[in-house]
Formats: sequence, C-alpha cells, structure tokens
Amino acid sequence: MKKNYQKKLKIFVVFGILFLGFCLRFYKVDSIPPGITMDESSIGYNAYSVLKTGKDEYGKPFPIMFRSFADYKLPVYFYLTVPFIKIFDLNVLSLRLPSVIAGTLSGFLIYFIVLQLFGKKRWRLACLSLIIYIFSPWSVHFSRVAFESNLALFFLLLAVYLQLISLEKGKWGLFLISSLIYCLAVYSYHTERFLSPIFLAGVTFFFYNRKREQEKIPKKIVILAFLIFFLISFPQYYFLKQAAGNTRIKSTSIIKQEEIKEALHYPPQILFLIERQLSLYVAYFSPRNLFFDPDPVKTRSAPEISTFYFWMVIPYLFGLYFLTLEKERKVKNFLIFLLLTSPIPAAFTGDPFASLRALPLIFPLSIIIGLGLEKLFCSRKILKITIPLFSLLLIFSLIFLSRSIFTLLFYEKYLDWNFGYSQLVEKINQFSDFKVLFDDPVGDNYPEFLFFLRYPPIKFQQEQNLIDLKKYYQISEWKNTFNFGRIEVRAINWKKDIYEKKLIIASPIAISEGQAKEHFLTKTFAIIAPDGKIVFNGYITNPELKRQDEEKKRG
Repeated sequence: MKKNYQKKLKIFVVFGILFLGFCLRFYKVDSIPPGITMDESSIGYNAYSVLKTGKDEYGKPFPIMFRSFADYKLPVYFYLTVPFIKIFDLNVLSLRLPSVIAGTLSGFLIYFIVLQLFGKKRWRLACLSLIIYIFSPWSVHFSRVAFESNLALFFLLLAVYLQLISLEKGKWGLFLISSLIYCLAVYSYHTERFLSPIFLAGVTFFFYNRKREQEKIPKKIVILAFLIFFLISFPQYYFLKQAAGNTRIKSTSIIKQEEIKEALHYPPQILFLIERQLSLYVAYFSPRNLFFDPDPVKTRSAPEISTFYFWMVIPYLFGLYFLTLEKERKVKNFLIFLLLTSPIPAAFTGDPFASLRALPLIFPLSIIIGLGLEKLFCSRKILKITIPLFSLLLIFSLIFLSRSIFTLLFYEKYLDWNFGYSQLVEKINQFSDFKVLFDDPVGDNYPEFLFFLRYPPIKFQQEQNLIDLKKYYQISEWKNTFNFGRIEVRAINWKKDIYEKKLIIASPIAISEGQAKEHFLTKTFAIIAPDGKIVFNGYITNPELKRQDEEKKRG
C-alpha cells in the first residue's frame, strides 16, 4: 500500500512539474515575445505555402532544405508546422506551438534518460534534472519561439532515450528506430548535423555491453542502424559542398579560408588559431556565461537573465566534482562525453557564446546541476532545511523569470522582435486604394507582410522573378527588393516615389518631420509600441503639390 502511494505521488510530482513547465511556455506565447523574427515569419509562410500549394515561396515542390533568405533552413520545423496551420490557420500560435510542445516533452525525456542511466533508486536526481531543465531560462525562452534548435534537441533526446532502452533491454528494433530519429534531428537544425552521428556512436560505444555479455547487441544491428542513418542523412552531408549546405557555415564560422592559407605559410599563426578556438570552446563551461550574463544576441535570451539562474552555479561546481566520484563508470564517462562534445559546433562560430547553437549542452548540464543539488540538498540529516530552501530559491527564480519574459521583454525589447507588423497589416487593409511602399533597405522583412496578410502563396510564386529550380540548392545570391500585390518592400527612391500616389511606411528615423514637410507627405497613422514610442509612420504622398512647389521654385 505504501509503495503504491509513493508511486502515485511520484507520478503526480512529475506531471505537476511538466504541467507548470508547459504553462510557462504556453501562456501568452502568441503575443510574447511581442512580434515574430524574420526567420519565424519565413518558416510560417513557407509552411503555409507548402500546405496550400505543395511548394515553398520560390515554387520548389517539397524541398529538403528551404532556401528562405538564401541561408537554407533545415526542413523539419517547416513540415511539422503544416498540420498546426491546417488546424489553427496561419498565426503566431500555430507557428510557435510545435516549439512549446517539443520544449515540454524534452523535459519528460531528460527525466526518463536519468532513470535509465542511474536507475530508479535515483528518482530524486531524475526529478531535480527535470526541474533544472523545465524551469531554466534557456529552455523556457527557446520553447516560446519558433527556434528549430529547440525541436532538434527534442529529437536528439528521443533518439538517445530509445537507444539506451534498446541496449538495456535487448529490443534491437528500438535501436533501428533511434537511428531514424537521429536523422530527424539532422534534418532539424545545423548543430545536429554534426552532433547526431557523434551521439549515435557515443551511446553505442559506452553501453554496447552494459549488462551481461550474452545481451550484447548484435554487430549486424549496429551496422544496419549506422547504414540507415547515413543513407537517410546523406543528402544533408552531400549538400555541404553546395550553397545549400555551406552558406550558413561560411557565414557563421570563425575559421576563414584566408586564415588557413596564411597559417600554412606562417606556422605561428596556427598556434593563434588553436588558442582562439580553445578560448571559444572553454567559454561554454564558464560560470559567467552560464549563470550571470545573458546571451549577447538579444533575441536569444530574456532580459537581465542568463541561461540558468545565478544560484545554480554552486550545484554546478559541486555537480562536476561529484560526477568524477560517480561509481557507475560508463555513466560517468558518457556524461563527460556529452558535456565535452555538445558545444563543439557552437564553438566554431564567431559568437563568444551562442546559446542557440549550443542548446544540446543543456542536456548534460541539467543532469550535472541536478547531481550537485542531490548531494547538497538531499542529505537526510538536513532534508527539513534544504527542501524549504530549494523551494524558496525556485519560487524566487520563477518570479524573476516571469518578470523578465512577461514585462521586460514585452516593454523593453519589442524592437528586437519586429513588433508592429501585425498592426501595420491592419492599417494597410484600411488603405485598399493605395499602392504601398515599405521602406526596408535590407529587404529581409518581406515575410512579415506575407505572414500577417496570409498572402496567397500561388499568387506570390507567380509574381516573383523565378529562379532556376534545377539549381535551387546551388544559388547563394539573394535579392533584397520585393513586389507583390500592391506592396513593395525596398528602400525609398526620393527621386521617384514622391511623384507617385502611394502610401509610404517607414520608421521615424527613416523619414523625419522635416523631410515629410519638404516632400508634402501627409502623415495618416502611426504604429505605437508598448512603451508609447512610435515604431512606424504611414504617409500619403501628394505628387501634385510636390510638382507645383518645384514649378514655383523654378519660376
């Protein structure tokens, strides 16, 4: 009777934690962050295009990499979003809901992976690891946005869990299924293209004969699993020699071809490159980056908060120490392996700390911090003191996180999240008789209009300058001006646009009051931010008044 009660209590605790984690991710996810990034709008609209036409915005039928801004995004998030759009229509909720679900289920997987590694007797460690992950700012933030890396982490964890189960219980069919799930991770995000084969090989190596010798996995199953993985993943590795596979790598990698050539002619340069690479790698284990400083890229972290809470630095350091004392040698070596390999792809980019690309690191870190908490807080002698203390720290942390996400992010960081396009589309619809020019010299915000307008994909495909679809994966060039329907997205041409009747939309910086007066632009509306500042102004041109003014000046 007591065992049944304890079992039910454990189930209640675990599902209670997961439910709270889901609520933290789902609450106001369609309005906070306040806007969607250009990558999110591109994912959403291309998924919408696939749903309606079976093609992406360029007219490519069911691509295995989406060209987007010629940065070639991996396809799983796009295709997984399609059924959500079918059910909920094209909106922010349908776009971000896959990430919310994946982020929550990842916590469930971490819980079961810990039980699989350490045994059911270490339930407290599994529960603590779940709490660390599910309530960490790192996971909560990325689960509230359509980040492909968050979905890729889910598939990576699912593959690891199925692989561990198969090796533990001799269910070789699960081992083959895990290789398929690793493929889904490869097709989800760039980091997993490199980590998936490493994890597949690592789990196999460390747990090949975890129990009795006669339960060792047959070599033919291992060979078949790796064969399945590389056959299905082959296109992703094949594309590494083409624009589709290497454009993103070239744009983010800190190692440039010129540096390598220089190093070959000047050997001391090699030492500099190695030292720089090691410093970037070590930065991913720095307490400062993990517990005190936010990610330097503003859309990758909530304001004033790091990847984990500051007080977790103590169990982190203790967890590293206790990991070295862990009696189960294979488990210890496996966690060290995960810890050391997870940040490798991120360390080769130019960012000093790229939490988005290093998201798989949250997996071993959650377990290590949980290990430190288990040893520090779960001693029976001081349990009555440590449980209230841990509860207070967690409550304080969640209040701090909620303030960061639901207040600071909304009122202070709205520009980083492209606030205003939804409201802007509503205003544009009120001026149905006017051609619209949106001032955007870079040109990468055009999907925002397509997304919120729910612009017919078949019509957009017909209106664009078609690329050669036979060379779809080879073309790295990208135009930055767009014309669809009555909307143009480009920089203002002051010698031409003011002489045509149209609605011009620009930021307050792009068109000053003096310029508006000089060119006889009539301000018709303004998009106001949460803090009361103007994000966009809408102006109607007056070509006749402008021409009359010029004639007066000439005469």
